[in-house]
Amino acid sequence: MVYYGDEAAINAPSTSGGSNGTEDDPYNRAPYPWSDESGSSSVYGPADRSMILFYSRLGRIRNQLPALRTGDFQTLLTGDATASNTDNDTYAFLRSDKSSRALVALNNGSANNISSIPVSSIFPDGSSLQDTLTGNNYLVSNGLVTLNLPPRSGVIPPQGGGGGGLTDASPPPDAQQNRPPPAGPPPRARLRT
Repeated sequence: MVYYGDEAAINAPSTSGGSNGTEDDPYNRAPYPWSDESGSSSVYGPADRSMILFYSRLGRIRNQLPALRTGDFQTLLTGDATASNTDNDTYAFLRSDKSSRALVALNNGSANNISSIPVSSIFPDGSSLQDTLTGNNYLVSNGLVTLNLPPRSGVIPPQGGGGGGLTDASPPPDAQQNRPPPAGPPPRARLRT
């Protein structure tokens, strides 16, 4: 789930000193750090342009792979439930429909995770899966795809099997002019007097 402001890496820490003591939920109703508004940008912002671009890219990937929007959902790995201690912070799942498949693996930990994800019922041995975020290729061997996931990162290798996987999440240059605006907060009009 993406809360308003997540796409700009808004700084909204938990609040403390409520009537019930420290509040556990993040302050997810913080004002958006518009660059043209008064106030201290050190309180909630400024908006992180690289994070806005990253969220925009994730939105394009989601639009390009129908399975990420409407496909069936299957958990493939919850690292803390395996015998390995190198994948404790990894969660991997498959989204699939009639036209596409996408394996998504996430590491929410603060250390590298090496994860062997069981995919024998999805991808045959020898399949090459290409990550849409980095372009890295992963080979299915012995029914597993092994990923080295840096801290707080993820991969999205779609389809596979030697054809049809995305090589780049960016639209082709000729599509740039007809592309809808990127995800994120709408632009604000600036009034001049």
